[in-house]
Amino acid sequence: MNMKLTPLFLLVSLALASCSEDVEEVNFDDVEDLFGVQLEFEEKLVKDLIFKRISILESDLGTFEMHRAHLNADADEDGYVVMNLAPKAKKDMENSSNPARFQDAGYIGDYNFIYVWDGKTKTLGTAFKLVGNGLVPLKVTTANFLDPGYKSLVAEYRVQNSIFETFFSNTNGQLLPVFSYTKVDLIGTPNMSVFTHKFEENPERIEKDIVVVKGELSAYDETEAALHKNDYPIGTIAPTSSKVYHFFYDERSRKYATNAAE
Repeated sequence: MNMKLTPLFLLVSLALASCSEDVEEVNFDDVEDLFGVQLEFEEKLVKDLIFKRISILESDLGTFEMHRAHLNADADEDGYVVMNLAPKAKKDMENSSNPARFQDAGYIGDYNFIYVWDGKTKTLGTAFKLVGNGLVPLKVTTANFLDPGYKSLVAEYRVQNSIFETFFSNTNGQLLPVFSYTKVDLIGTPNMSVFTHKFEENPERIEKDIVVVKGELSAYDETEAALHKNDYPIGTIAPTSSKVYHFFYDERSRKYATNAAE
């Protein structure tokens, strides 16, 4: 089987510093270093800081989700933000020199973001941007695949008529991809393929293995999918017993690797 792994359409901004200002009195217009500001994990504070960092308006915002979880080995509870800019994607389409092409390409751009807030330092990490369809918000879940003591993030996103899933490690609010695969490919065509994953314990390491298996859709309308390839809702994918690839965590590269296909 020709299984293609995701070409990561990813851009990461990197910067961190320290700041000791009182979080309740921070005026982000007066702060030169927006990457070291300490603040509580409260929606207004976090949203204002993000808007200032990436220069967007409230009218650009589609969805803004805040979740709490332990995302590293310390005892402090952390948090993460999942943000979508669908209205901005629509405005960019309207202002494009070729709106029809922009639509056909699936509203590709910098419209989906993940941020991690570190509960110990009370700082917001840098943005991780998954460049894809701006009209389809990220689906972010957590799982204990890197360590049984804390959660790690998994993000699902769309690029044209394909769905990708990327797994992350987190270091002080910095998200780094450790694994990615094509979950659904060629939606709306006769050659569509569907996969999903399972976690398996590995007796040689604390990190769980990731097993990619063939998947089955609970419902699928071929006609509708052909008409709306870039945003057709796939729904639930059930795993089968048919393994495609088996990946293990490689300490040297700090990413997942595989020796051979199943």
